[in-house]
Amino acid sequence: MKMNKLKILLQLEIKRMFRKGKGSRKRLSSIAVMILVILAMLFYSFLFTTILVSAHQTSQLPLAFGLILSVLTLITGFSNGNKNLFSQEEFEILYPMPLEERDILMAKFIGIYLDSLLYSFSIFIIPTIWFGVLYGPLAFVLNLLSILILPTFPSFLGVLLATQASKTFRSHNTKTVLQVFGMILFFAVYLFFVTKGSQYSDEILAVWKDVSTWIQKYYLPLGLFQGVFAHQSLVAFIEFLLLNGVLTFGLCYLITKNYIKIFFQQGPSQGQEKQKAVTFSKKSTFKTLYQKEKTHYFWRSNYITNTILSPLLILGLGVAAFFFKPETIFSEATANVPGFTIESILTYLLCFVAVNGEITYCSLSLEGENLEGLLAMPLSFKDLILPKVAFSMSLSALPILFTSLVFAYVGKLGLFAGLFLVLSGFLANLFGNLVGIYFDIVTLDTTWKNDLEVIKQRFSGIFMSLAMVLPLFITWALTTIINIKFTIPASFMMSLAFIASIAIVYLMLEGAKDRIGTQGDQ
Repeated sequence: MKMNKLKILLQLEIKRMFRKGKGSRKRLSSIAVMILVILAMLFYSFLFTTILVSAHQTSQLPLAFGLILSVLTLITGFSNGNKNLFSQEEFEILYPMPLEERDILMAKFIGIYLDSLLYSFSIFIIPTIWFGVLYGPLAFVLNLLSILILPTFPSFLGVLLATQASKTFRSHNTKTVLQVFGMILFFAVYLFFVTKGSQYSDEILAVWKDVSTWIQKYYLPLGLFQGVFAHQSLVAFIEFLLLNGVLTFGLCYLITKNYIKIFFQQGPSQGQEKQKAVTFSKKSTFKTLYQKEKTHYFWRSNYITNTILSPLLILGLGVAAFFFKPETIFSEATANVPGFTIESILTYLLCFVAVNGEITYCSLSLEGENLEGLLAMPLSFKDLILPKVAFSMSLSALPILFTSLVFAYVGKLGLFAGLFLVLSGFLANLFGNLVGIYFDIVTLDTTWKNDLEVIKQRFSGIFMSLAMVLPLFITWALTTIINIKFTIPASFMMSLAFIASIAIVYLMLEGAKDRIGTQGDQ
């Protein structure tokens, strides 16, 4: 492969990762999210490095961190592979060019590898510096080179597994269900370690000893990495380099042999499928557009996997409330922070997660070129927006109802406060959806080539958190300045605050609707 070809393809890949948007908003939001991820990983890396060093378990640090990095890059490799290394439109442009298939895919492999280095350096830079200070410059150099090599095998193994999964599970819905199930399992394990890890520390340590022995015996790359990082073995480094090189080359060869056939060549039976009869039935405008939103949502696996976590988080908080007593968890806050009660804390917590349980932040942009067709129809702004808000709220409705009722029960709030807690949760979700629609209007982008450009590369989460300042301020004003916080529940005040905030956002939407050129209200 000539270097000029690789250079051109890598430039395309980098532009794809940081695609320019209107006023560079998407590029800035992508960089901001990346910085937040790096900072979070650096924090956890520092925290667990300090814990292991303080517990005199330094020898376990490379193996434990290496296992985390391997699992993380395996998951991201699988995710990148399952979403296609190139979209159909990109491949149709690149394929007729004087490029071989392996040239195109090799550039993408390098892009995936560079993506894995983000996790590698974020997780290992602090341990690398610590070992370098402890053992000298040679240890620092060997360890630095080792963390450049470690993510290669699991990353490309994930891509290979993704191609085989796409080959086995042809059904779009099946792949989506598997992705969502994997996300639920991952976060369930994470929450267990965060909440229950200290209670089962002895049992976890015993299991880890067995697991670490098994890893070093059967997963040779990580075993050799342990030898390099913990013992500064030059021989182990050479073996580690050669083994990863052979394994990665073999994986790349298998992927290039099967990738194009799996993703872009139709099987012989696809053209022979029987045509299903098409039937039409008259429905109201709202029902028709609501059904369209439902079909659109469940058709896009990227849309589901990037938005389903908020409803799951709301539901998870309700389940967790059965096992963790609020008065125990928030005892310090209620004792030391003026105006904080169990009822107010539960209200704020529910409303915060309910606000983020929305999918409208990109629903207009995802229409793409179809948006022009919708705008040409005799639809008012309300006709276009209301089904999107209603469908988004229906996704979070049951989790909000369940969690608010559980909070009211475990917090012993009483009937009046409990009813307004439920109401405040739904009002918070409505507020979030309206803010999401407004956010999508002012950052509208219908020229995307891959739906991830508008689904994932958005600043919506931080924007929602900033939007929450308005109802929180109104609640604080009503409960503190007017000084009626001891007689009126915070959930009642929060409901009033969200009603006022919804009215404000509604007026903002009325002023912004001309941006998309809808028909006048009918």
